[in-house]
Amino acid sequence: YSLEDVFIQSSNIGTSRVAINAGLEAVTRYYDALGLFHAADIELPEPAGPIVYPRDPKNWSQLTLAQSAFGQGMAITPLSYAEAVGAVLNGGCLRPLTIKKYNGAPLSCNRVFKPQTSQTMLELMRENVLKGTGGRANAPGLRVGGKTGSAQKPAKGGYDPTNLISSFAAVFPTDGPVDGDRYLVQIMFDSPHGSPMSNGGRLGGVVAAPVAGRVIDRIAPMLGVARKEDKFTTPQWDKAPIQPEDVTGEDH
Repeated sequence: YSLEDVFIQSSNIGTSRVAINAGLEAVTRYYDALGLFHAADIELPEPAGPIVYPRDPKNWSQLTLAQSAFGQGMAITPLSYAEAVGAVLNGGCLRPLTIKKYNGAPLSCNRVFKPQTSQTMLELMRENVLKGTGGRANAPGLRVGGKTGSAQKPAKGGYDPTNLISSFAAVFPTDGPVDGDRYLVQIMFDSPHGSPMSNGGRLGGVVAAPVAGRVIDRIAPMLGVARKEDKFTTPQWDKAPIQPEDVTGEDH
C-alpha cells in the first residue's frame, strides 16, 4: 500500500505503522501543536478537555501510540477535532475557534504544517470522496473532500466492538488556493444502530458521510459556493449499494 491507499482505504494497520515509524516524540509533538492535549480554544464556557492515559504522552506505550493513529487510546471532543482538522486544511495554521461572526480582520496563525502539506491533505481528502470510504459524502459540483471515522467505544476491560462513534469530517470546496475560503462540516453519531437505508452498516462512511453530503448540498448556495463541472458521479446518497459490515476490529 502507498500512503494514499492507507488514507483512502482507511487502513488501521497502515496508519499504525506510520505512527510507529514516525516515533512517539514526533507524533505527540504534532498532537500537542494541534491542540489535541488541551480543551478547544473557544468563547463557550468550560469546554471539555481530552481524556488521555497515561496523561503524560512521554509515558505512552507503542500500543497506545498505534491506537491513537486510528482514533482510539485517547478521547477528544468534536470541537477539538474540528479545530485540529481546520489547521490541516487551511494552509497549515491552527486558529482559535469562534462563535462570533467574522469581521474580515486578519486571523492569527500558529503554524503547524507547511502550505504544501495542507495542499496534499486537501487532495487526499478529495481522493477519499472520489474513490475511497467517503464516497457517499459527494455533493454534485461542490468538490467535497473528507475523512471517515469509526471508533469503538471504551468498555470494561477494553473496547466494545458493537458500540461505535461514527463520524465524517468534510471540507469543501477542495480546489482553489490552499489558504482560500473553504468550509468544514463535522458529522458525528454516538452509538448508531444502522438502518435499512444503510443496510445495517454503522461505520462513518455509511451513516455520517451521507449526512455531510446532504448538509453541504443545502448550505453551499447560502455560502456562495458555486457548483462546477465535476467528473465524479455517484448514485444518490440513499441509493448507493451498501453491504452489511462486520465492524470487529475495523475502526476508520
